[in-house]
Amino acid sequence: MRAFVFLLSLIASAVAQDRVEMERRLAALPADAPSVIAARGIAAFHLNGAGASVRTIAVEGQPFTSAIQIRTTTKPEKPYAIQLAAKTTGPIKMGNVLLATFWARGVEHSPEADEARTEFVLELGRDPFTKSGVLPAALDREWSKYYVPCSAMSDLPAGEGAIGFRCGYDPQVFEIAALNVRNYGTAVDIKALPYTPGNYTGRGLDAPWRKAAAERIEKIRKADLAITVTDAAGKPVPGAQVRVVQKKHAFGWGTAVDATQLLADGPDADRYCATLLADFNKVVIENHLKWHLWENDRETGAKAVAWLRERGFPVRGHCLVWPGKENLPKDVLPLLEKPDELRARITAHITEQVSAFRGQLAEWDVLNEPFSNTDVQKVLGDSAMIDWFKGAHAADPDAQLFINDYSILETGGRDTAHQDHYFKTIKALLDAGAPVQGIGIQGHFSEDLTAIPRLIAILDRFATFGLPIQITEFDINTYDEPLQADYTRDFLTAMFSHASLMGVVTWGFWEKNHWIPPAAFYRTDWSPRPAGMVWKELTQKTWWTDTEVRTGADGVAKVRGFLGDYEVQVSGTTHSAKLTREGARLEVRLPQK
Repeated sequence: MRAFVFLLSLIASAVAQDRVEMERRLAALPADAPSVIAARGIAAFHLNGAGASVRTIAVEGQPFTSAIQIRTTTKPEKPYAIQLAAKTTGPIKMGNVLLATFWARGVEHSPEADEARTEFVLELGRDPFTKSGVLPAALDREWSKYYVPCSAMSDLPAGEGAIGFRCGYDPQVFEIAALNVRNYGTAVDIKALPYTPGNYTGRGLDAPWRKAAAERIEKIRKADLAITVTDAAGKPVPGAQVRVVQKKHAFGWGTAVDATQLLADGPDADRYCATLLADFNKVVIENHLKWHLWENDRETGAKAVAWLRERGFPVRGHCLVWPGKENLPKDVLPLLEKPDELRARITAHITEQVSAFRGQLAEWDVLNEPFSNTDVQKVLGDSAMIDWFKGAHAADPDAQLFINDYSILETGGRDTAHQDHYFKTIKALLDAGAPVQGIGIQGHFSEDLTAIPRLIAILDRFATFGLPIQITEFDINTYDEPLQADYTRDFLTAMFSHASLMGVVTWGFWEKNHWIPPAAFYRTDWSPRPAGMVWKELTQKTWWTDTEVRTGADGVAKVRGFLGDYEVQVSGTTHSAKLTREGARLEVRLPQK
């Protein structure tokens, strides 16, 4: 492991470019690429939100002569509640490659913060605010230039895109200058653009959290397996060679799958299935068990579940109730004005779908994203959520029932409003007797990567419920592949080291079938990204047991291995063992020669 971590560090050092290289890349780009912001640049932006002020200042000794200074005096619930923003002035097509550049520096920050900070965002200027470029920036006191590669995730006609600098952090003063955002269309590969390398607290190989995490892994993820070997007469056999081979991990290393790709034919479909079998041990159907898709196409979801079960995968069901208007079947929307009919419709749906898979699914996400999806609760009241869990449990008592939400670990771990709501919702459900049996935490990260110690602290808080926790939708949206690989390494290590965690499920693995292509472990041509290599290295080598030992004078061989299913080979005989936290003993009597 140490050698592998060192290798990744070397890769990061080799790939990360200094400003000279960034400027060389910038100079190589087409000079006539159109700007998508007003000619006045940052001076045309407006400050939105209370508790902040903005002014223009003169600057000396820099490649620019003026800057915008933003001062905030309050901290809102969300960073985007205070923004310096403007609409795009030029058209952007889905798939276009853009580059934003700007200069910034921090002037003052509150005692509670380590630095002044902002976040650049290029997005659709209305719901659902689809992001095409994001860069969180911790601002030094000296001026620094920032480079933000963007890939348009949707069409943005002139005036429909929004560019903003989020300012709603702790009270602070910072300055921005020389903003430009150019659209290179499809003529430039985004990988050729300059970029500002990301970072996060805890990345260093000497970070203090690593030693504690390694100790926890040794304690909670491993146990002792004792193999006693005797001859046909029952006497101990000393010096017998014993090979102990792990066959399956007890921890869930899972992924979401596209049901249509899983069931398709052709070289890519074959590779998709082979990679799934090689790299993962549990699966969630990405879309075809969601309410609206299930009712329109029961066959695809059912066939995908059958395919997975035939190959030994535990399957998660996602999701029964996603209670926002945009996530409900169209025929359910009119019922938002008919509470009794709405309640009956949801109850019938839960009973029908869970019953259809009774005994087939290991888990169900009963309730998805209750912080931002509240349309149904506004009609039926929060108590309806209790009924949803009870209905699912009645339809399949053996399925483990989860609640699931996002922005708990993400965005630097600063979304305390989301965290507090989730905690209170879980507590209220449990206090009311709802059979919530697991806590799902999504984990969709961008470059605003949460400090590793902060991840562990948030998990500690939710662990107080005494329920198993699962990372249900992990990915990292960045083109900075060394950063992506390092954070994958450290995120998985932190999760595996936490006693309440039962698994980490990625939200897809192949670029061509991933909702955020650069986050996939495998590129379109099936070459692995460094993050995919990290996943395989950790889950199949570092945290995997395959060893040979010999019995002692008492005929006993001892192995400390990772929890899971094992094959034990002794003198031409093969035996099975399951290693749990309590340990395991296996007695092998050799046949008479």
